[in-house]
Order: sequence, then C-alpha cells, then structure tokens
Amino acid sequence: MINKVGKFALVLGILAFLAGCSAHLGPSALSAEKSDKPVKQPERSATLAINPISGRANDKLDISGSGFAPGEKALLLLTAEGLVNGKSIGTLTIGIAADESGGVVTADEKGFFKLSRRFPVNIKPGVYPLEARGDKGSKAICSLEILGK
Repeated sequence: MINKVGKFALVLGILAFLAGCSAHLGPSALSAEKSDKPVKQPERSATLAINPISGRANDKLDISGSGFAPGEKALLLLTAEGLVNGKSIGTLTIGIAADESGGVVTADEKGFFKLSRRFPVNIKPGVYPLEARGDKGSKAICSLEILGK
C-alpha cells in the first residue's frame, strides 16, 4: 500500500517528468512500502526552471530555482559537447551562473534564486542537462536545448 509520502513523491515525480525537470528526494520519500522503521524526513525537494527551454548561442536565458535551503549555495552546471572551429572537443561541464561567482548562486531566505544569462556559445546543438547542486544537499535538473545557427 502506498503511504501519503509515497503518493506525494509519485505525483511530484510525474509533474517533474512532464515539466522536463526533476527534483531530488531521499529514498524514504520514494518508498511505497510500509515499514516499522522510523520514517526519515524526505530530503529537500528543489526545482529548477529555465525560460526559454531552447535557444541559440547568446539568446537570453532565465534560470530560477526554488525549494533550496535558505542561504544554500548552488552550483549550476551544464554538461554539453563543446565545439572549437566547428569541431567537437568532447564533453564539457561548465558553471553557468555569474562569471565572478564561479557558477554558484545563493538562495534567498525563502530558498529561491533567479538569474539571467545567455545561452552558451561553442556548444554542439542538442539537448543537455542543466543541474543545480546545493551545498546543503538540494539537487535539481532540467533539460536545455541548444539550437543550431
């Protein structure tokens, strides 16, 4: 029998799948089995949203996160195939937040952050994961599509 936490996690998972984003929940939040063990509180469920979800190099990109711990520092990482002079140089993982922050954003007192960037240049067209990894355990992933010229 699915408990209330399991139902919540199932609904959240379906919504995240439909939105193209995912939230990281602890194993106890996903358990559908009843147990005699004490129930561990689920890990924070963070979300990541991007607008628009696809664009060309240098197009405007808005990124927002919610459900992070207040003051949590999140590293925003894009894993994509890099290009130099039109030729692939392999998979790159780059920080995508403000240049001076090293790819890190800080959630406000409500666990929210928002920033505007540009779609990266020198990336092969395709769909790539954009991940927010918080220093207090929060994690969220969305897909970002890089369009050709």
